[in-house]
Amino acid sequence: MNLLAYKGSIVLVLVFLSSIWLLNQAKAPLLKVVKVAEYSKIDYFSKGYTKIEMNEQGIPVQRLDASSLQHESHNDEMQFNDPIVTVYQVENTIPPWVINAESGRMSANGQTIFLNDAVLISRAASKSAQLGAIKIKTRDLMLEPDKAYAETAAWAELTTNSEVISGIGLEFFYQQPLYIKLLKAVKGRRHVH
Repeated sequence: MNLLAYKGSIVLVLVFLSSIWLLNQAKAPLLKVVKVAEYSKIDYFSKGYTKIEMNEQGIPVQRLDASSLQHESHNDEMQFNDPIVTVYQVENTIPPWVINAESGRMSANGQTIFLNDAVLISRAASKSAQLGAIKIKTRDLMLEPDKAYAETAAWAELTTNSEVISGIGLEFFYQQPLYIKLLKAVKGRRHVH
């Protein structure tokens, strides 16, 4: 038996055994396992976002501003911080509705906007249209801009120059003719000037 014939095999076995011994002696792992998400949740974002929707004549119908926006790739929804929705009225003499919230999201099809946490809906007074100012405080409001409709199941308080009305649940059509309905536990007080 020739020792030279087995020399290559012996070297390979020694290298293999040395490698195993070195791996066992290492105090830190040689490979670090990093878990990767199945999908990227946010595929784009924006700091300072504005979207203006116009009618066929190029007149603004609605505006959406937010301090930031994030688009989620897994559900195609957009998340907003500090959204402000401005809804312009058909008649230029009527001031727009301005709806402020702490946060919000828009559905994938763009048909529904959900405004979360505290929400303030307001319209300034207009002497030329003989309209008083209106403020509505509520939370967790759902908007359907194409229908000029908003609703919430939460408590809401409507304030005008002469009255304060509160209740639980709100239905609100914000184009003319204006329609505001508080659904239950409605209470009000009138201010006489």
